[in-house]
Amino acid sequence: MTERNKILIADLTGQTLNITFPESRCQVLERADNPDLFKDYDIIWLTANIPEMSDTLALVQDYINVSGINPLMGKNRDDLGLRFPDMSFVFKKAAGNKIPSVIVTAGTIEKPETERVYVRCDLMVWNAILAAHQKKTVYGLFYKDKKEAERLIAAEMKDLYL
Repeated sequence: MTERNKILIADLTGQTLNITFPESRCQVLERADNPDLFKDYDIIWLTANIPEMSDTLALVQDYINVSGINPLMGKNRDDLGLRFPDMSFVFKKAAGNKIPSVIVTAGTIEKPETERVYVRCDLMVWNAILAAHQKKTVYGLFYKDKKEAERLIAAEMKDLYL
């Protein structure tokens, strides 16, 4: 029997998503300074409710941290990850091909004149850095409609277990 991935669905805006899979847990994250939270999980979904979004869902493609804060500063904990982890491609692409993607920022940036959409969510950036440092699979999802977010995550997790 193969061991299933343990999944943490962590919302950064106080919502608890209703998703049940074997070895999964949903919770609200309120800060970005608890690296032990991710230790027992293989897959981390970082979600945030953005009611003013124009689209129902948006997948996080990448991040920009211009906040001056990095949760990896200070003494490294070797039990969690390397001192200088590769931060390329932190967010895994979910299967929803028709869902728009965004870049999440920590800190305020001048928006360059591009087609890309930037959403500020400092907690998502910092928690993604912590999870990537621990070599976790990280997904990022902004949503306006909670039910649609639950459907997308459930479909993506179902594909992993087939």
